[in-house]
Amino acid sequence: MKSRMFNKFDPNSKKNEQFLIDLKRLLSSSDGLLNEILDKVSDLYVVRTSSQRESIVDGISANTGKSKVEINYIVYILEFFIKNRLEDENSDTADDWLEDLKSLGVIELDEEEEFLRIAKVLIDDVVPKIEKDVKRQKFTTGLLPVLENIGATVEMRAVNENKFKVGQDLNNYVPRVSDIVPLVSLHIGLDTEENFYFQVSEEALDLMIDSLGAAKKDLSALKDFVKVKD
Repeated sequence: MKSRMFNKFDPNSKKNEQFLIDLKRLLSSSDGLLNEILDKVSDLYVVRTSSQRESIVDGISANTGKSKVEINYIVYILEFFIKNRLEDENSDTADDWLEDLKSLGVIELDEEEEFLRIAKVLIDDVVPKIEKDVKRQKFTTGLLPVLENIGATVEMRAVNENKFKVGQDLNNYVPRVSDIVPLVSLHIGLDTEENFYFQVSEEALDLMIDSLGAAKKDLSALKDFVKVKD
């Protein structure tokens, strides 16, 4: 094998069955769909939220008339090539990949030209753009801790009219639930490995959402201003 990516690849292994299916799906895609995905796959690779990813896929679907399921299958295999290229930091060429897949018998003669075109776009255009975007993201860190993850849990808390008091005879304690209160428990993780846990009411959650929404609008306005200045 010429490439590091396929050096130990076994086309007869069950764990590679899905890869082979997706590869055939990729090579049989229409040029319009494939070009649209290739144009957006670098953005899909670096986004951090499912809503951002879904928005990009929705755009591709609207432009091509293809289902999101079909689009995601193609995106997944492109991301497989991208991920391996980024992680290995190797010097595999598009021709190396093609020669190996030909040797393994998983690419037909009439598929070679299309695979070579896709591979060259990934190696020459997509991967360098992702590397640039990742480096740019790192420079946004600055001196302050950076948000790494966030989680939320919705729960209902009972309003107990007869709250138990320390020292009270347990046999005489009779709890009585008179109402329930909805709450949201939030977890925020930072890149400093610090974790913050707190709870908010529905009203406080709305306030947070409004404040963050306003911040996003402020950010968009700043980006638009910079574009005008350029």
